[in-house]
Amino acid sequence: MALGKLWVFGDSFDYGSEVSIAGEPYYDKYKTEGDYHYSLHLGKKLKLEVFNHAKPSFGPYHTIYYLSKQLKNIKPEDYIVVGMSDALRLVGFKKNRIPKNNLGDPDPLEHIISMHAHWSKEDKRTRNELNFISPNFFDDVTKYSINCLEPFIQEHFQFANTIVGNIVKSINCKKSFIYNTNSWFDFESIKEATNGDINDMHWSFKGNKDFSKHILDIWENHNHYHSEHTEMQKEFKDDPFVFPYWSPDNPDKDPYNNPKGKGKGKGKGRNKPII
Repeated sequence: MALGKLWVFGDSFDYGSEVSIAGEPYYDKYKTEGDYHYSLHLGKKLKLEVFNHAKPSFGPYHTIYYLSKQLKNIKPEDYIVVGMSDALRLVGFKKNRIPKNNLGDPDPLEHIISMHAHWSKEDKRTRNELNFISPNFFDDVTKYSINCLEPFIQEHFQFANTIVGNIVKSINCKKSFIYNTNSWFDFESIKEATNGDINDMHWSFKGNKDFSKHILDIWENHNHYHSEHTEMQKEFKDDPFVFPYWSPDNPDKDPYNNPKGKGKGKGKGRNKPII
């Protein structure tokens, strides 16, 4: 019998498709008995029912939205884990498209923009999807992100981080854990676990298990934990693998589709983007 619920919010690290869904290369080839996403390790250890509202490519403002939607459902015996993604992931809306959530209810928010590897002039699917909204939408938003968001990445992240922290503080729950992008690099990745066989920087089965232990260790001494450190955001900006910006005015800046073969991610076998 479940003793409460575990509510999870965040992006692909918190969603965990690579370690949870059949058809994913790493899952199909490497999964063994007892291998789970970190949320399931926590659920099993603490006897909690897991409600995962994370999705790949979600940014901080998606997290704020979905967290706020669940406020009335979170009870005093429940636990919360929130993964704060990078602040360059925007929320967008598609004309005449109102997606539905898992319960079949209209859900007006749909993620359509993320400053990662699929921002490429070669990615026709993404460009066509964004330009469905209006002509040149892809290029216009890319320029906005580079000129308006990138120079203030610290401020945008801290702004969203503060909002999430205040929301969680207002919730009457048993324990909470808010972490940010620093943790992405603190635990074993799929690439490391497979010795490069699968180029994916998301956590491996071991990485997920170790992360769950990390949360449990902190909860041993602290009911509520909020990582407010944002320095990793600066490191991201200097790493073209993690933040492969592409501008329609500077197409050679994209290391994921660089015809000249320069920089990280060149050629075949480039790493799967962190989303």
